[in-house]
Amino acid sequence: LFLPRNSILAVFVADKRNDVGGSIHWGALRNLSLDGDYHLLLEEDGRGHWGRVKGAYHPGGPDKTVGAELSLLKNSNAASGINDNGYKLARLFGATPLPFLREVLFTADLQGYFFDKDVNGERRSLAATATLAYELVRGWRAAVAGTAGSTPYLERQFEIMAKLVYDQTYAIREVR
Repeated sequence: LFLPRNSILAVFVADKRNDVGGSIHWGALRNLSLDGDYHLLLEEDGRGHWGRVKGAYHPGGPDKTVGAELSLLKNSNAASGINDNGYKLARLFGATPLPFLREVLFTADLQGYFFDKDVNGERRSLAATATLAYELVRGWRAAVAGTAGSTPYLERQFEIMAKLVYDQTYAIREVR
C-alpha cells in the first residue's frame, strides 16, 4: 500500500504495468534540484494518474539536505468498488551531520498520506522517522532509527531499529 511506484520492489506488487509517462530532473541552481514525474495509468476501467514533484536544497554543500515532496495517485476504478485507493502524499525531509560530531549523520522524515477512500475506517497515515548514523569505516555506518506515527493498520506505532548500513555512493571527483 505504501510502496512508491519508483521503488525497485514495485514490480512485485502488480502483475502488469500499463502506463505512459516520464520524469524530469532539473539542477536549478548549484545546491537546488527539482524533480517531477507524471504517468497516465491505462487501466481496464479507464484512466488514472500518478504525479510527483520534489525539491531538495543542499545549504552549504551536499552533506546537508532539506526538501519537500508532493505526490498524487488517482485510480480510474477507485469509485467502482474495486479495492484500489488513491492518495495525496505530503513529505518533508532533511539530513545533516551533527555540528559537534561530524561523523554522525542525523536525518528526519515526516510524511502524511491522505486517502481518497477509508482504509480500516481511517483516511490518513502519518509518520515521523529520525535516524542517527555513525560512519564506522568508508561505506559502512551503524544506524539507530526511530519511527512514530498512526496508520490505518496501527492506531499508534513506535519502533526503534538498529541497522548496519552499506552506502555504495562514492564521489570520485566534482565537476564544476
